Formats: sequence, C-alpha cells, structure tokens
Amino acid sequence: MSERILKAQVFITLLNNKVNVERKSLNADGAGGSTEAWNTIITNLVCRIEDISDKLTRETTGELESSTHKMFCELENIYPGDKVVDISSLDEYLVTSASDAASAGHHLEAMLKKL
Repeated sequence: MSERILKAQVFITLLNNKVNVERKSLNADGAGGSTEAWNTIITNLVCRIEDISDKLTRETTGELESSTHKMFCELENIYPGDKVVDISSLDEYLVTSASDAASAGHHLEAMLKKL
C-alpha cells in the first residue's frame, strides 16, 4: 500500500462530524427589492471541527482573531461567507477562510466563527 493511500485512510478515521454547508443568495422579493436566503449546497459532509480559541491566542491577524474553530474535510468547494451547520448539535459556523491544505490536493482546512 502506498504511503499516500495510507495517509488518506488515517485522515478519514479522524473525521468525526457530519455537517451541511449553506451558501447565501439574494432572491427578488417581487417589490423591486431582494431578500437573503441560505441554500444547502453540500449535505452530510464528513469532517472534523476543532475549537481553536485557546490554541491561537498569540496570533493577531484579523482572520484568526475572528475565527473560533477549524474544520478539516475532503476537498470541497467551500468559500468564505458560507455557513456550516453541524447535523447533530445544530451549531452554526461562518466560514472565514478555506484553503487546500499546503496545496497538496489532500484535504480542505477552513477557519470558522461560531455563530
């Protein structure tokens, strides 16, 4: 078994949450204005969410100051401004940043702010 496959299998065993990911859209309200709505774009995404509020107290960038959690998952099209909803606890988080970890094509790391 290759080392890359083994690492992928180990990564999957660390994922212990399921979430839905929502994206905000603007919909015409029929009176010339618009209303905001959250639409589910990904369902039952297996991931891991960790509280980082105590681990990053020395960081001073705006991104880390406004983030309370970090999510790890398979690569997905998740962007800042999306909302993550934990299926079991119903906790909601706003995505503050998301990136392909180390640009390795292995997994996504997203910084979250608990709502």
